Amino acid sequence: MKTASQPVSVRLDPQLMRRASAFARQRKVGLTTALRMIISEHLDNAESVAELDAALRWQRDKAWETLGRWERGETDELSLDDLREAHAETLRKSRRHEG
Repeated sequence: MKTASQPVSVRLDPQLMRRASAFARQRKVGLTTALRMIISEHLDNAESVAELDAALRWQRDKAWETLGRWERGETDELSLDDLREAHAETLRKSRRHEG
């Protein structure tokens, strides 16, 4: 069942109208559909950027936290082989979750 949509009136300056019209022609859709596509793609991208920023902040916080524990002598040192083994295990777990 299709939900009712709300009409929105937007004024576009001539340059933006030309760009939007060119976008629509390239994709062989109407102007309104093209504008919906542009808005949807932009919002999806903005959400992805926000998620990536949050993930990077989390990683940075964990790195600083780990560095602090290491400086206080609260962590054991790992060999390169230990790191490779942990990396391989993480990849194995990741592949199991994908498939």
